[in-house]
Amino acid sequence: MTEADVPELARIYLTSRQATFTWMAQADFKRTDFQHDTIDEEVLVATIDHCILGFVSTYQPDNFIHLLFVDPQFFGRGIGTELLTAALAHTGRPARLKCLSANYHAREFYRRNGWLTESENTTPPAYLNLVYGV
Repeated sequence: MTEADVPELARIYLTSRQATFTWMAQADFKRTDFQHDTIDEEVLVATIDHCILGFVSTYQPDNFIHLLFVDPQFFGRGIGTELLTAALAHTGRPARLKCLSANYHAREFYRRNGWLTESENTTPPAYLNLVYGV
């Protein structure tokens, strides 16, 4: 990621959450969330012909994949899988992430990619702790 990428990454983070987090109020999402939510994280960017398609952020000290978002116009084209593969190449094992329980599509995406449920937190907002490479 470069500083020049930040406005487009912030737009993707906002629009992807608006499109997929249908159980949340739209007012909960802000364009500035990206900068706040990726502090101290490594951000890898997926591009084709200088067009940003999505990103994944990792917090390396904990082998933690924090955010993985694709521009809604490019859903279903394998970009999320490519980003996940790239993140795992830079992350130690076991790698971990959290996935909101209400996000069925994300839960299934991670399951198809070999992630296992380590534990579940049922306190709202409920989420699954997923692990890879154990």
